[in-house]
Amino acid sequence: MLISMLSEFCNEYGADMIFVIDESGGLGASNFQKIKQFVKDVASSFDIGPNEIRVGLISFRSAVSITCD
Repeated sequence: MLISMLSEFCNEYGADMIFVIDESGGLGASNFQKIKQFVKDVASSFDIGPNEIRVGLISFRSAVSITCD
């Protein structure tokens, strides 16, 4: 329900979203897959595009990698 409320608000007023993901291996492969699925599920709830909500991803291991959309 919270995601739905956020989605409605952000789709109407605009927003930028940044996800930060730990790729160090400390979480384990199973939990990392759950995190990736969570990011997909949340992002798919929003209208994403250049004139809509913009999404970025920062992943870190021993160094930081920034992925922008």
